[in-house]
Amino acid sequence: MTTNKIGQLTEIQANVGRYWLTENKATIFPNFWKKKVLAGNESVDDYKEVTDNQKTSMEKARDEWKRPEQSFIDEWNNACINPFDKKHVGKYNEETGYFELNGLVDITYQQAMDIYRFTSMASKSISDNKNNMCGGFAKFRTNLPPTAEEIFVLMFRKFTNNSLLEVVRLPQYYQDVTHLYQNSTRDIFSGCKKLREIINIMLVPQIKSNSSNWYSAFFACDSLETVWLKSIYDTISFNHSPLIRLECLEYMVENRTTLHNDNITITLHPDAYARLTDELIAKAIEKNVTFETT
Repeated sequence: MTTNKIGQLTEIQANVGRYWLTENKATIFPNFWKKKVLAGNESVDDYKEVTDNQKTSMEKARDEWKRPEQSFIDEWNNACINPFDKKHVGKYNEETGYFELNGLVDITYQQAMDIYRFTSMASKSISDNKNNMCGGFAKFRTNLPPTAEEIFVLMFRKFTNNSLLEVVRLPQYYQDVTHLYQNSTRDIFSGCKKLREIINIMLVPQIKSNSSNWYSAFFACDSLETVWLKSIYDTISFNHSPLIRLECLEYMVENRTTLHNDNITITLHPDAYARLTDELIAKAIEKNVTFETT
């Protein structure tokens, strides 16, 4: 893609040959140009370049697309209202033809039906529904907001081996955090290779960790970026998560448990360990937290 100035305007142009410009966003209804003058509210980043073959595939998908049933759209939009704060956390987007939820904007009709099938909680809590969701039998990219009030959330093996899971929203009873039930965090997200974000702040059970607690909780979470843990009580490992955000590690250190002052070890992937700052390491020493790597 090349750019040219036409007076005060910017024109973008596809490279010579079998290349086209199209919108740089998820949509079933793409448009294509060889060159385009940007409107005042547009930037170069709003567009991308695709090949002839990619254009053909996108046009084929558009031509074969059928609008989802209105009854399902209505059910989806209603289920996307978070009972905790009554805010909409998703919707069906008429302009793009995709469903949206928890920040994902490219959920297909089939994916939305799977999400609704496995995570719609009209009368069930996360805990009650564990047989549907755990063990990798249910595959879904994210989950609808749970409707049941759970003061303490039982999470044992809840999302284990869900190879499609990208974003998780947990039940939340209290204003600021989700309280996790003691001895229930083993293998929570083990094998969730695509998991990027856990939306809620999780209050860690204030007991000594053992095989029923954080063992393999984040095993093979290769894509994990965002996880907020408050009051970590004992050793925890993110050794398979090279992308974990520095802000999340800072939060864990700053908010470690105050029930004891014993040393707590956080194990990191070498890439994440290499991104530690001198300021964070100093704060960790002050809080008696040790970072180590594999």
